[in-house]
Amino acid sequence: MTVIGGLIPPLLVPAAAGSHVGSADIDLCLSVAITRGDTQEYYKSIQKLIEPYFEPVPGNSFRWQKKDGAPGRLLLVDFLGPESDHDTTTVDGTRLLEDEVAAANAGPALRPFALRAGELIDVDAETSILEGVELLYHEGRADVDVRHSGPVGFLTAKAFAFAGRSDSKDGYDVSWWCLNAAKTPKEVAQLVMARPAFKHDDFQDAVYFLKRTFREPDYPGPMGYAIESFPGLRRGDDEFDRAANAAYAAVAAVVEELHANLFS
Repeated sequence: MTVIGGLIPPLLVPAAAGSHVGSADIDLCLSVAITRGDTQEYYKSIQKLIEPYFEPVPGNSFRWQKKDGAPGRLLLVDFLGPESDHDTTTVDGTRLLEDEVAAANAGPALRPFALRAGELIDVDAETSILEGVELLYHEGRADVDVRHSGPVGFLTAKAFAFAGRSDSKDGYDVSWWCLNAAKTPKEVAQLVMARPAFKHDDFQDAVYFLKRTFREPDYPGPMGYAIESFPGLRRGDDEFDRAANAAYAAVAAVVEELHANLFS
């Protein structure tokens, strides 16, 4: 499984000068191999591993919530997986996992939400080591390997999210990463262009959505960054407007550099 979503920016930039607002939930993307049934990855199903502490949100098979009394803060976990032409997707976007091995990997009640960027996320994933993590379900601490989306998968998932919903956190996450990943927009773009998945067809579409969402400072991307950075302020307030302008300038410059190298 690969961690995606709002937890990714600080994983990609652990030594960032500015702090990230974090995320109220966790998004996990199942691999192509697991959802196709190409491999039986777990000696127990994912559901069996998590259900001592989590339960499905009523009427939902991909969103699970922390049980009352479970250690740690209240938490939602969304399970996602790559789209597939060989599997049924329900009206609410859930993949049924009709392959027996794939279904056994997930468990009887857990089914992933189909994600267009899922295959690219799998290809672009990388692993970070988090040192000295305090363990909730065991005594003590440990160093933990976390598999998470790389820059191409992160930007693609966020870009496709812009096309399907209006959430200020998406604009914030993209802006924060572009502002903190390197000293200049050109260097940020180079981090993306160095990835093996840079030329993936889905990323070309993603750059189009990013360009459209960060077209001006008052467009959804920059506004999302300002809203999340200064939740008590609005347009016309100096700090809010400076944040929106900074987000626009950084992301628009990165996107222009990516576009020039993709389509030149």
